[in-house]
Amino acid sequence: MSSSILCGPCQYEDNIKGAKKWCTDCEDGYCEDCEKVHRSTKMSRNHTLISIADYQKIKDVSVKQNCEDHGKRFDLYCSTHDKALYISCVNQHKSCPDVSPLEEAARDAKQSTAFADVEDTIKGALENIEICIKDQESTRKQVENQEQMIRKNIKEIREKINKQLNVLEQKLINDLSVKSAKCKSSLEKTLNQLNVSDKKLIQLKEETQKMKKFASDVQVFLGTREVNIIVAKETETITRTINAALHFKIEAELDLNISSLLNRDNEMGKIFLQEIPTGLQFKDAKIDQAQKQVSVSLERGFRDLRLQLKQKLKILRKKNEISINVTGCLTLPNGHVLIAVRRSFDEHYNSYLIEYNKEGNHINDIRLSKHPFDLTSIDSDRIAITYGNVSPLIKTFYRWFKLPLYVEIKNITHDSSIKIQLNNSCWGISHQDGRLYVIVEEEGILVADVSGNILNTLRINTCNVKYTSTSKDIICYSDDVHNSVHCCNMEGKEIWVFQQNSNFRPAGLSVGHNNDIFVVGCASNNITLIHHNGTESKILLTAADGLNEPKTLHYDKNGKTLLVCDKTNAALYNVVLNI
Repeated sequence: MSSSILCGPCQYEDNIKGAKKWCTDCEDGYCEDCEKVHRSTKMSRNHTLISIADYQKIKDVSVKQNCEDHGKRFDLYCSTHDKALYISCVNQHKSCPDVSPLEEAARDAKQSTAFADVEDTIKGALENIEICIKDQESTRKQVENQEQMIRKNIKEIREKINKQLNVLEQKLINDLSVKSAKCKSSLEKTLNQLNVSDKKLIQLKEETQKMKKFASDVQVFLGTREVNIIVAKETETITRTINAALHFKIEAELDLNISSLLNRDNEMGKIFLQEIPTGLQFKDAKIDQAQKQVSVSLERGFRDLRLQLKQKLKILRKKNEISINVTGCLTLPNGHVLIAVRRSFDEHYNSYLIEYNKEGNHINDIRLSKHPFDLTSIDSDRIAITYGNVSPLIKTFYRWFKLPLYVEIKNITHDSSIKIQLNNSCWGISHQDGRLYVIVEEEGILVADVSGNILNTLRINTCNVKYTSTSKDIICYSDDVHNSVHCCNMEGKEIWVFQQNSNFRPAGLSVGHNNDIFVVGCASNNITLIHHNGTESKILLTAADGLNEPKTLHYDKNGKTLLVCDKTNAALYNVVLNI
């Protein structure tokens, strides 16, 4: 390694010799003999000499030691302008009070705060790079998993379509065979009858010709009358056969849905790509301090958050009504409120979505064919509704008679709907970024797109789970038997569990800003806010605020309002911070 660096003085005298030391001040190599001279010379005896091996480690480090204007080595330093100077540059800094020899300014530079700051900055930059690399590698893995999942779903859908088309094809072929056989049977019967008549008439024709040729007049006379009787009967038979004869035309008409599918030659579906900011920030000392201040602000937001009553919504009783059961609620993008209600009358049940305008006035009842449980907003026109079966008797009834279980995507503007068929009862539902997250009994959290295609099922224990809510980052759900609220990531991996005593029974819940969670306590008769870390909580409303067995709630992030429903009434609260 040392042979690649030549001794400068020897090379000047055309003597090629390998250097053993390197002078960082002169930026030149020295052999053993020249090194001794260099150390003994008065001007250079204080220079720093390092081994060639050490020089090799720093030779690619670019440090400017010469003035760009004069091409000479720096020998002064102006601390006012933080600039190294050549002696000829000093005229430009006559008024600067702190111009000193460069060697003096550079004394103990390795122990200086500036050098420590550089080291910390580099260290921080490397840590940021490491975090970003891990984030992007994780994102790449997620993209690969998403791609595999979508490929799998596309293949499964294709297989289901093929299977269903095979069934429909066979059904159509069977129907064609039955109808074709009917036609052929009718034609065969007509042809058989005509052939029999044809043979009889041919035989009569031959007999009359023989009778004319060989029989006597008396025989012809009597025979003619007998033949006329036979011909008359046969003519009557032929007439009936001809009158009953039919022409047939078999045609096929494909179902409009199949035809529509065949005409979609440009796409089977759509792949949506969302570009989501990572939220990563380059962290240095100043940014860390700023983030600490932001963190304090967020923590203050949790501590100082309170609810301010905006308006009360009265759920009016109807004639002959025994009881009402509110199970779900929603604030629409236009500010209107929907409440899912099951009404019990003397002899029957009615199920509605009750609509209120921004002023809190009842404006509409949306009648439903089944008892709704929960609902969520997709956009300004569409909502999604679940229909949970409450009693074991009803569940058994549905299974015995194979009645459909489904989530309904309903267009409340045009009164149309799409149904996602399920194998088990569905309960809580939430919408996030074009996907529906549904609690399905005995299965987990079903994930579907807003076109009705089932994408995935996150396997969780849904034995005692009824309600769920989502944000861009988390899925949360409540367990009313174990008095717990669970928070997991978007892949269903549990992050934390919040649990209280037996006097809680959490039901409806909704994710607020900063992923803090509003949750109803049915047994505790209150509204609790759980911190996004799952370790802290605070009570926002109690029975003293007018709660009467609350069941469900919904937080509107755009309007910053919280809709709370108990068994008889609803109220809308502004979410504010104490000043």
